[in-house]
Formats: sequence, C-alpha cells, structure tokens
Amino acid sequence: MRAPTLFTILAAPFLMGSTLPASASGPAQQPLARPASALPALSDLLTLQRGSIFYDYVREVSPVSERLADTSKPSNVFAPTNRAIIALPRKPHEDYGGRERVEGDGRVRTWEEAEAENVREWVERHIVPEHDLESGKEYPTLRDGRSVLMERDADGEGWKVGGIKVLDIREASNGKLWILDGVLP
Repeated sequence: MRAPTLFTILAAPFLMGSTLPASASGPAQQPLARPASALPALSDLLTLQRGSIFYDYVREVSPVSERLADTSKPSNVFAPTNRAIIALPRKPHEDYGGRERVEGDGRVRTWEEAEAENVREWVERHIVPEHDLESGKEYPTLRDGRSVLMERDADGEGWKVGGIKVLDIREASNGKLWILDGVLP
C-alpha cells in the first residue's frame, strides 16, 4: 500500500468539503462557503462583458451606473449585443436634429446636450427597477412612459423581452443581466 503524500493529507479536508478535526488545527474549521453577497453587482457583470458597447453607454449616464453598482437597488438590465447596437441605423449618441435647437422655454440646447439626453433615454429604456420578473407581465422601465413585456418562449424554456429573444441571463447580487438579440425600441 502506498503512503499518502503530504499534499493529500493537507488538501483532503478542503477538497472533500469537510471540516478539519479539532485535534488537527485547534477548534473545528467550517468549510468555505460562498455567501449570497458574493455575487457581483450588475455594474461588475457589465464590466466583464468584453467590449460591451452597451456598458460604454451606461457609464455615460451617472445615475444609472450608480444604481447598477448599488447592491441595495434591484434592477433587471436588458443589454443588447454589440451586433444589435452596430446594426442600428442611428446610434443612441447621434442627435436627430442638428447642432443647436431652441427649446420651448427659449433655452438653446447644444448638440452635446441633445446627444447626452438621447443616450440617457436609450439606456433607461433597457432597465427595469424591480427584482423578480414574471412572464405575461409588463414592467415599467427607468424611462418614464416606457415598459417592456416579459414572455416565455412557446416551449417554456427561453424568454423574450419586448418580443426580442434573450440569449443569456446572468445573476447578480442586485438583479439580473439579460443579454438580448436586439435593441428595445
């Protein structure tokens, strides 16, 4: 019979998930467990999305990026793929009306302000400030007057958000990140 190696003796309790006997290390040690709060925040999940164009836009909207970093504020983020954003005829940062405009109150709105507002409105349409979502229900987004309908696929396996196929769902400490195969209107 072969004698156990030093590695086997030291690593076995950790590999098997058991506790060390009290005689081996003083008081019994509890196995390492992943606390529920160990899940990343939505902002961290978006950061991990390699080259996410959507997250680039989110970072331009401070109240939204702060919300997604705050683990006490539940949210569902519907992030379009880069391919879906690139396919848009007009990108969210593009102004729809020229360099400067005079608003109804007489204030001149610059094109930078218009672009920032377009981005904010577009990002807000992709976030629902609630935690658990159910199929067949419509949920208001952060953008006033906009909502999304949550639906299950016919087979009951997949999801659609506002009629757009969900490619992936990732859990975060403050909600879920839904990867969409399109852009919400």
